[in-house]
Amino acid sequence: QMLADRAHGAVLLSDGKSSVIEAGAEAERTLLRRAVGQERSGPLFEPADATWAAAVSQLAPNLWMWTYAGAGAEVEDSAASATTNKGVVWGIAGLGSLLALFFAFRRSTPTVAPGAADPRQSLATPVVPPAAHPTVPVPFGAAATELHQSTPAPVAVPAAADSVMFGRYRLLDRLGEGGMAEVYTAVTFGAEGFRRTFVVKRLRAELARDPNVVAQFIDEANLGSTLVHSNIVPVFDFGKVGDEFFLAQEYILGRDLSRLTARVIEREGRAVPVPVLMYIVHETLKALEYAHGKTGDSGKPLGIVHRDVSPSNVLVSARGEVKLFDFGIVKAEGRVTKTQHGVVKGNVSFMAPEQARGTDTDARADLFSLGLVMFYCLTGEILYRGDTTYELLVKAATGPGPEELARIAALPAPCAEIVLKALQVDPAQRYQGAAEFGAAVHPHATGGAGATLQMMRALFAVDLQQEEIRFAMAVPTNKGMGVTGTAELARRRS
Repeated sequence: QMLADRAHGAVLLSDGKSSVIEAGAEAERTLLRRAVGQERSGPLFEPADATWAAAVSQLAPNLWMWTYAGAGAEVEDSAASATTNKGVVWGIAGLGSLLALFFAFRRSTPTVAPGAADPRQSLATPVVPPAAHPTVPVPFGAAATELHQSTPAPVAVPAAADSVMFGRYRLLDRLGEGGMAEVYTAVTFGAEGFRRTFVVKRLRAELARDPNVVAQFIDEANLGSTLVHSNIVPVFDFGKVGDEFFLAQEYILGRDLSRLTARVIEREGRAVPVPVLMYIVHETLKALEYAHGKTGDSGKPLGIVHRDVSPSNVLVSARGEVKLFDFGIVKAEGRVTKTQHGVVKGNVSFMAPEQARGTDTDARADLFSLGLVMFYCLTGEILYRGDTTYELLVKAATGPGPEELARIAALPAPCAEIVLKALQVDPAQRYQGAAEFGAAVHPHATGGAGATLQMMRALFAVDLQQEEIRFAMAVPTNKGMGVTGTAELARRRS
């Protein structure tokens, strides 16, 4: 409606077949519906009567924005009037293009293997995961509720000249940006040459005045600081620089499971080897077992559910360690912010049926998600196939059907049986805890630790060495320091 007001005309979002949502005067909206289906003939739609026109801009795959611009009856008699109105339409189209660019930047997610289905559709809290590693972009998927995505490829900030100080952290590369925060790699310094590398997640300045957003950010920091486990990326610091909130996490030199899977398929033409996958899954289950069993100061279980177990949130380090991260949309007792019943949070491609329906979830939802992760790593494809987020969400809410069950059955032994058990629609028929799931996986993980280490060295040795060199080149400085960061950072952000 705000866009319609600014454009002085109705606005309609279309999927190419029908109107998805509209705003503006009813008469103008009725006319705009006549343009639906003509999206690929744009950017301008002018009906035969030439009494009105509309501009179209593509915002995402299968999502277009139509904007109304009335020409007036006199357009039939005045070429000048027609030219003027066409200029108005093109101006609106330009605004749509800027909006499309904005969405494309904000919603990119990790790339998939050649020929693989796209694990792009996600529904979640607008938080960029505190990734300790760069990932590569993936096509945007329209979100029906809140957007969550994987970290895009880093935006380089040269260490010698253009990196900046933010409090006691020197920000190096921007890993990504979401609706809630910006994420950077950073180095902090101490006496006698001490240095340590972190990932700094910085709340967007314009959201710092929103108490709900701040409460959610504080929740994430407080919970993250209590999760101390070798298979979880920890939160080490939380604070403010001027008016800007931030949290700092341990930097782990490595790659997430989505990028690892893509690189294996790209380089070796096959899926992740079974012993490697079983080892990674077993280590991830250790993290989930710890988080699910976490108790508060009173000894009462916190009831933690991660709700976003996906390939982009499982990290494999250069040393073959496995770390689970991004507890930003976790469900737990004691959180200030609560998810309303019926609100869907998480990645729709890796979501348990009860989670996709927006109903209550428990730890078994995370185990279902991990089963979907296993299928992805073994095939390079997501289990559910669909052209739209809505279609994928319906399939996720329903659970595996005949098509999906046939694809699961085709997995190599013993993976088919394990994945099928994890992906039971009825939570009572799944593994009842991470320990039970882990016991099923463990016998098949023999040799997986060493094989994982060798695979990381073979696939990413050069990339990871370059990252280490970059961090080593960073030097401390207070140049340009201000209460909200440096002048250079402020200039770039504006």
